[in-house]
Amino acid sequence: MLNLDYEEDLRGRRFAFAGGFVGWPSFLEGGGPEEHVRQRGGVVVGRVDDAQYLVVGRKAKKGRAQAVKQAEKLRAKGVGPRPLSESELVHLLRPRLAGRSFLLAGGFSTGLDLDGPAALVTAAGGRVASATDAAVDFVVVGGRRAKGKAEALRRIEELRERGVRFQELDEETFLALLACVGGPESARFDARALAVQLRTLADPKKVERAIQMLKRESFQLYNEVQATSLAGVVRSQSQEDGFYACWIEDDGRYACFDGQVEACWGQSGGLCKHVLVLLLGLAVKGEIAPRRAYAWANAAASRRPVDAKQRSAELVLRYRGAIAGEVDWRPSETVPEDYYTL
Repeated sequence: MLNLDYEEDLRGRRFAFAGGFVGWPSFLEGGGPEEHVRQRGGVVVGRVDDAQYLVVGRKAKKGRAQAVKQAEKLRAKGVGPRPLSESELVHLLRPRLAGRSFLLAGGFSTGLDLDGPAALVTAAGGRVASATDAAVDFVVVGGRRAKGKAEALRRIEELRERGVRFQELDEETFLALLACVGGPESARFDARALAVQLRTLADPKKVERAIQMLKRESFQLYNEVQATSLAGVVRSQSQEDGFYACWIEDDGRYACFDGQVEACWGQSGGLCKHVLVLLLGLAVKGEIAPRRAYAWANAAASRRPVDAKQRSAELVLRYRGAIAGEVDWRPSETVPEDYYTL
């Protein structure tokens, strides 16, 4: 278990739990959500009306819906517990990283260049150490080759031989740690933090592919941003003239179909890379708030795509009309350089 200091004092705070957790950060070893609350001095209670917080997991579980309704009724009277989603509880358990130093070595297999992790460390208040530093708090070694990796690895061995104490993190643990600190509740939640959080909500390999698509070439993202939904068209990079019409709503419903209105195969197992390209592409450009993009993805994380062809078919027709100059639909232009630090 990592040796960490924490931002929040949970002693005496009362928590009730409803539903099961879909995921749990790898750096919080030795127990699940309830056990960690107890370890930090919190009190786990069985009654909603006796709790200060109601933690609602994404996984359905007996009594979940009833607990949520009871909490809503109590809050309407001004006495109910504060609701916490999975990510909000994890953020409440977040460690204190301000002033801690991280030595980064190698490229990240998750698709992050070293500039990306370095930016995340800085955003969390940490410091990126150099290979010449006398001491470091954390060492993170990526699995891929990268400039300076050999020198950094030699320095790590020198520190180890000198008896310098540091904590080693693999990529998964490092990203989970930064996702915890830089969650959507953080004042610094930006597009970089969104990219890390999406890896906890969707297949990390799909997130990587979406980021690589945005890094590889410019896109014209035709999109419709509404109060409760996002829809748009993403051009295929593997098929000439191919494209995908996709959409996602704040209740978690989503779908993606190709130009022939056939379901996107990438939806197997959750959000496809085309929806992720829309979310990340527009968040980086400032056309949707990163928190909003996160909320949509979070709602969709535990759902399957819907078989609703009509909306995608309408997007297909509008896109074809825009390409032919018959429909006024102006796209958002992306530039690869804007996505290098994701």
